[in-house]
Amino acid sequence: MGPARGGQRADGGDAAAGGAAFESETATDKGFDAASADDSDWETWFAAYAREGIAALPPAFDGLRERLEEAVAAASLPANPPSHLYPWDFRPGNALVADGRVTAVLDWGQPMAAAPGLAVAKVEHLVADWYVEDGAPLRRAFRAGYESVRPLPAVPRAYRVAAVVRSSVDSAGEVTRPGYPERTGTAAVDFHRARLDALL
Repeated sequence: MGPARGGQRADGGDAAAGGAAFESETATDKGFDAASADDSDWETWFAAYAREGIAALPPAFDGLRERLEEAVAAASLPANPPSHLYPWDFRPGNALVADGRVTAVLDWGQPMAAAPGLAVAKVEHLVADWYVEDGAPLRRAFRAGYESVRPLPAVPRAYRVAAVVRSSVDSAGEVTRPGYPERTGTAAVDFHRARLDALL
């Protein structure tokens, strides 16, 4: 497939083609009503964001729910971190590349602002864990690229937990389909559960 409208998606797909394989949004973030969340401080906002994601998990995750809640409640977070644009669905399927460089990032509907560490946790999960068995090389490359522009922020465990939780279910309440080729059904649930177990 050739480049279209600025390039080829980083996952190899044509930018204009779309396709069901790349429409498995991690859209529980889309449903988060940041305007109605208590934004008086970062910890309160983050707790509401994470808990809404935990509540959206289907019954297959019930065995983890209490530990997820505890991880969020026990988090030691910065009081007022700087807010930056939060690319909640930045993944290869939403990036156009040309000549080995990202030329555009797609899917910016309902953007939010959040601590940079939360954005790093979400991107690392969607880039390094989502598509490959061994994400360590991709994680190192992402971090090196990030640090070539600015210092890597602190990424508390609670941010990583929230990143995985918010990526596990789409806006329709369906378990998302990680990987390429995609995992479905029990394999998808097992992927998300294993990632969460590793963080708890």
